[in-house]
Amino acid sequence: MYKSKNWLFSIIIVLSVNSNAQIKSSDSGTHPLQLSAVNAERKICFQNLKPGTKSSEVKNKQNASHHLLFQNSLIQLIDSIYYWDWDEEFAEWQIYSKHSDFIYDVRNNLISGTYHDWDGFKWTNAEKDSALYDETNNLVYSLWQMWNGIEWENHRRRNMSYDLKNNLKSELTQDWNGTEWENINLLEYSYDSNNNENFNSAKYWNGYEWENSRQCESTYDADNYWLSSICQNWNGIDWEYGGESSCTYDGEHHRITELHRYDNAVEWITREISFSYSINNKLESELEREYGNTWEHKNKSTYFYDSNDNLTKVLYQSYEGDSLINVRQVKYTYDENSNQLSSIYQDWMENIWTTVGLDLYSYDANNYNTGFSLKELDYQGTEVTTGDSTCIYYHTVNTEVSDLKNLESPVNIFPNPTNGFLKITFNAAYQPDTWISVYDYSGKIVLKTQVFNKEENINLKGKIPGLYFIKVDQGTTTNKFKIVLK
Repeated sequence: MYKSKNWLFSIIIVLSVNSNAQIKSSDSGTHPLQLSAVNAERKICFQNLKPGTKSSEVKNKQNASHHLLFQNSLIQLIDSIYYWDWDEEFAEWQIYSKHSDFIYDVRNNLISGTYHDWDGFKWTNAEKDSALYDETNNLVYSLWQMWNGIEWENHRRRNMSYDLKNNLKSELTQDWNGTEWENINLLEYSYDSNNNENFNSAKYWNGYEWENSRQCESTYDADNYWLSSICQNWNGIDWEYGGESSCTYDGEHHRITELHRYDNAVEWITREISFSYSINNKLESELEREYGNTWEHKNKSTYFYDSNDNLTKVLYQSYEGDSLINVRQVKYTYDENSNQLSSIYQDWMENIWTTVGLDLYSYDANNYNTGFSLKELDYQGTEVTTGDSTCIYYHTVNTEVSDLKNLESPVNIFPNPTNGFLKITFNAAYQPDTWISVYDYSGKIVLKTQVFNKEENINLKGKIPGLYFIKVDQGTTTNKFKIVLK
C-alpha cells in the first residue's frame, strides 16, 4: 500500500540548530543495509522497552520520531529512519520503508533526504525532499520529487517569505504538470506591532488568476493573549460569514472558556469548552457542550498527574442525558528522566476497560529517542491488528558552545530539555519593549508574555511534550530558540 512520506520531511527539516560543519549522512557502517541486519537492529531498538503509551496520532508520531535534544552543546542529527508495518498473518514486523541520505547545511539545517521502499529483495527509490533556508534559518523553499523508475521527477514545491521580524508572510504551493510549475494555492499572513498574527487569507489558482477562498481576522488582549477570530468564505461574489472562535482567561491567564461557532452542513452549531485547573495550575478537566436550540452537555475529559507533574492518564466520557458514560482512557508511563515510555489506549466495553492500542518508546543514555512502535489491538485486546514501528539512527555533533546558554548571546534559556519550567535571562540592559512568544511545532502560539525584568520564568507545565520554538523580541531585534519539553 502506498504511503505518502512528504509530511515527515516537513517536520524533520525544522529540527535544526546552528553549528559549523557540513555533514552528509550515510547508511554505510552506521546503518544496516541487509534486511536481516535491519531486523536485528530493530530488536535492539526495543529490547529495553517497558509497557506504556503515547498518542498514535500523526502529529505526536512526528514529535516522537524527530526529537532534537540539547545536552549542553551536544546535538542529535538524524542519519536514517527505518519503518515497519505489523503483518497480522505472520504476527511479526515487516519492513517497508526507510528515510535516509540526509544532508545538512553548515548550520545543521536538514536540506535533503530520500525515502526508499523495500520490495522484498532490495531498496528502491520512492520520494526525495529538498529544502533551503535564509540566513536566519527560516525555511524559504521546499521541493518534493517522485522516482519514476529512471530519474527523479518534480512533484510539488513551496516558496515562503518572511517579514523583518521573521514572521511568515506568505506560502506559495505549486505542482509540476510535466512541463512547468502550476500555481495551486497561496496563503498570506499579517501581524500587529506585537507580532501577533491578526489576519490570514487563502487563495486558489483557477488556471488564470488567484481567487479568494477564505480569510480570518484575530484579536488579542493587552497581554497579547489570543481573544477571538472571525472567518469569512468567498462565495464567488462577496465574503460571507464562515464561523468564529473566542476565549476567556482568569487572572493568571489560564484559559477558562472557548466558544466556537461552525456549520455542520445542516445548521450553525455553537460549541463551548470550559476548563478547570488544580491548585498547582495543572489542567484538571475540559467540559464540552453544544447549542442548537438549547444547551446540551456533550463530552468531558479529566486529566491526572504524578508527583513529577507528568500526565499519567486522560479519561474521556460522554453525556447521555445528565449522566456521564465512560468512553476511553489513555494511560502514560515514564522513565526516571520523565521520558515517556508508553501509552495504553483502553475503550469501555461491557463495563470493563479493554486495551485497544499500545505505543512504546525507547531512549539512549542521552535521552535521545531511538525508536517507537504503535499497535492497534482487536476488541478483545489480545491480537494486534495493525501497527507500525520505527527505529532512528543518528550521530551527535558538539557545537562547542551551547546554543541556548551562551555568555555572548543577549538571551539565555535553560534548562533544555525541560520538564516545564524555563528561566530566561538577558545579558544586556533591560529593554521595555521586550516580548517572549512560545510556539508549538505547528506554529501555533501557546504562550506570549511581556518581560519586565532581566530574568523571566516561563511555565510550560501541562503542555504536550515535544519540540517548541521560543521567539524573543527586543524592539527591532529578534532571537529564536528551540527547546524540548519532556
